[in-house]
Amino acid sequence: MKRRRFLGNMLAAGVAVGVAHVCARECKKIPASGAGPMKPLANPPLTNDLTRRHPDGPEAVGHKITLMGRVTDQNCVPLAYAEIILWQACATGMYDHPNEDRAEWRDPNFCYEGRTITDSEGRYLFHTVLPGSYPVPGKADKERGLVAFRAPHIHFTVSVPGQRTFTSQILFDLYNDINKFDLVMYGKEQQERDLLTARVEPAEEGQPMLCHFDMVI
Repeated sequence: MKRRRFLGNMLAAGVAVGVAHVCARECKKIPASGAGPMKPLANPPLTNDLTRRHPDGPEAVGHKITLMGRVTDQNCVPLAYAEIILWQACATGMYDHPNEDRAEWRDPNFCYEGRTITDSEGRYLFHTVLPGSYPVPGKADKERGLVAFRAPHIHFTVSVPGQRTFTSQILFDLYNDINKFDLVMYGKEQQERDLLTARVEPAEEGQPMLCHFDMVI
C-alpha cells in the first residue's frame, strides 16, 4: 500500500512539472531517432518497474530513477492511453538481447524492457536505473584516435491508435558534458539534443532521482 501511495504521489507531482515542462518547450516535437539493434523482439510485459524481475525479488544494481512526464501532440493536447515501450542498458552498459555480443557483466535482477499505458491526461511513469555508457568499437575513428561511445540513454516507442509508431531516445542532463560527443548526438544542434534530454532532480536520501521528460510527438 505504501508503494502504491508513493507511485500516486510521484505521478501527481509529474502533472505540475509536466505541464510546466511542455509549456516551456512550447510543445515542440522531439526529434525521432532510430531504435538501434537492441529493440525488443516482442512486446514486453505490461510493467513500469524495471528495478527488479519479480515483485519480491532482489533489486537491480545502480542509481534508481523515476522517469515521468506526459505524452502530447504539438498542440499540447495530452495523448491518453498511448502505449509506451522502453528498453535500455543496465547500470554497467549491457543489454539483455541476442544482439549483445559483449562479454561484460549483465545484471540478472534488472528488467531491460518495460511497457506502460498513459492515463487519461497523457501521463506516464517508469521506475528504472540510470543506464551505463558503453563503447562502440566498430564506429571508432582509429586514424584520429577517437573512441566512439554511447552516453547513458533510454530508447522508447510511443504508439497511438491511427498513427505511425514514434521512436526516439532519452538522454540525461547529468551527462551534458559528454552528451554532445555521443555517437548518435555528435554534430547535432544543441536545441535538438536539449529536446531529447531529461531533466534530473537530486534525490533525497533513500529515494530515486526524479527524471522529467515530456514526449511531444
